[in-house]
Amino acid sequence: MKRQSKHFAMNKTPILSIDEVQAFLVNEFPQVADDYVVEAIGPNSVRLRMDPTEKHIRPGGTVSGPTLFALADCAVYLCIIGMVGPEALESPQTLRLTTCGSPRRARRFSPM
Repeated sequence: MKRQSKHFAMNKTPILSIDEVQAFLVNEFPQVADDYVVEAIGPNSVRLRMDPTEKHIRPGGTVSGPTLFALADCAVYLCIIGMVGPEALESPQTLRLTTCGSPRRARRFSPM
């Protein structure tokens, strides 16, 4: 029988605020914290902003796939943290990303 964490009861509201989730990102992942800004957090959702720089852009002016995946991975992880609290957990084991075309570089980029 698989042991379930006490935290995985479905919360209707996040445990952490936007500022607390951003602080968690800064404290636990300082190497990428400057790349992302938590703009909103809600029940099982987060809006994470990234301002792409030249290192994130492919020829033709599109945002690279690895950049999109890193943003999605970070968003899923921070959404979970927002719901269960500030514990450094394992990363998502399965994450599938499907895009409809190549996103063009913009001043702001957010998946939600």
